[in-house]
Amino acid sequence: MERSDTARRWPGSGLESRIGLAALSAAVLVAGMLRLAFSDYSLWFDELASVFFALQPTERLWSAWMLRETNPPLFYTLLRWWIQGTELSDAGLRVPGIAASLAAIGVIYAAMARAYGRRAAVAAALLLALSPQQLYFSHQVRAYIFLYLAVAVSFAGLVQIVLAATSRARAIGWLLYVAGAVAGIYLHTTGVIWPATATLALMLVDARFRPFRGRLWIALAVAGGVIVLASSWWLYITFRQLTQPNGNLGWMQGLGVSKSALVYGATLLQSRQISALQLPAPLLVAGFVALGAWRGRGEAVTRLTLACLAVGTALFLVLNLKQPIFLDRTILWLSLFPLVLAARGVGTLRGRPYAAALVGLALALGVSVALTRPHLPREDWRAVVTRVAADPGAALLVDGEAMGVATQMACRVQLHRPACPFAVVPLVAPGPQLDSWGRGLAVPVPARDGRLALPADARAYVLRRPFHDAQADVQRAGLLRGADVTPPEAPVVVGPYPPVLLDALARRTAVRGGIVRVP
Repeated sequence: MERSDTARRWPGSGLESRIGLAALSAAVLVAGMLRLAFSDYSLWFDELASVFFALQPTERLWSAWMLRETNPPLFYTLLRWWIQGTELSDAGLRVPGIAASLAAIGVIYAAMARAYGRRAAVAAALLLALSPQQLYFSHQVRAYIFLYLAVAVSFAGLVQIVLAATSRARAIGWLLYVAGAVAGIYLHTTGVIWPATATLALMLVDARFRPFRGRLWIALAVAGGVIVLASSWWLYITFRQLTQPNGNLGWMQGLGVSKSALVYGATLLQSRQISALQLPAPLLVAGFVALGAWRGRGEAVTRLTLACLAVGTALFLVLNLKQPIFLDRTILWLSLFPLVLAARGVGTLRGRPYAAALVGLALALGVSVALTRPHLPREDWRAVVTRVAADPGAALLVDGEAMGVATQMACRVQLHRPACPFAVVPLVAPGPQLDSWGRGLAVPVPARDGRLALPADARAYVLRRPFHDAQADVQRAGLLRGADVTPPEAPVVVGPYPPVLLDALARRTAVRGGIVRVP
């Protein structure tokens, strides 16, 4: 494989280095301001679950106790460290994700400058800074943006390995590759796809890494062995989870061919919703991806990038046949590779065309970011707990123990109280629970002689949410039969209902293990 000579076309002089670093600093500053400005909105269910796990003792997170949770403990540990030094709030909890997104800009900038020169590196920083997709996932109090950062570090290591002229430089590349891959697996289980992708991609495009033929295949095999060994504890936990029923995955359903294609295209082109006004941004990105792939088709890093995209996509599709995992959040890191190609395409331009490309991308992405803002709030738990807390005699009926846990976390974040000021009553119907990670973790309900025992004047509120509809549980008990059964699109509280509803519910159900069992 031949190294690209693009970096040599933009020499690393002091002035040009300062220009590049100034552009990087500006991109990070703009990205940080945008992400922080839009960050104060309510957490959603999965994010509330993240808060719960982050509040667990570290020794519990790194033990067999995590068999209940399909997500690895590294993100929860990082979030725990952050929570220990700050107060719980929607915007505050989003700061670590924002920081990870900004760090990714720096990592990718460095890798692009190494492979293609500073023009391409500046373009990559601009794309990431104004990416609606990066804005969206930097706000998620989940591991996805951290996985993106880990894969970016690991891919930067691959770039270093491919282009290294000395054994010392190549050793640094191997260190980055392995560290990023191991961190990725401990951030999200689908991170195991990345080292498999990288290994196959290297062997496909570079004869030096092919078994028994190239001189670097042993180093690649050793790196893979180190990754497996370092990740073995979580791989073992995952194996045990796969050999038993797992209610945490019950909500995941295939998107279908057309929707999967739409999600795939939007994700790879740095987009979220695609409307008429937002369309110029992904079209521009797609055009520069094609330009970068064509003009860089003979370059080592370009061929490696294309191979990573193709192999990673294929592995996701194959695994998706067994368990639906082809979602925007899980394939987020695949968007790294079109980004590299798009930046390469912009970097091939000179003078006014280059400046025009940057301005055009900035304007198109800026419009797309502005139009993405209204779509950021997903679930208004702030409104849920505030409304119920305003009624001193309230009891909130929720579906399942995990919803009980999430409601308590919402009270901690939104009301800044250690527990909800109202009774939270989890209802559990026969059969496996969805989000079974919450089993045995909800606050026990008041009970007497195996029956729900709330104050005689308590008023009932019912929390309805997609996949978790407490109204369905109440109707299963033979109550509220005339209520609207249309599934809600977002969490909504219905009620209040008079105390007679709770009295009837208590007579038709039983309390076992601190939760209300619906027959």
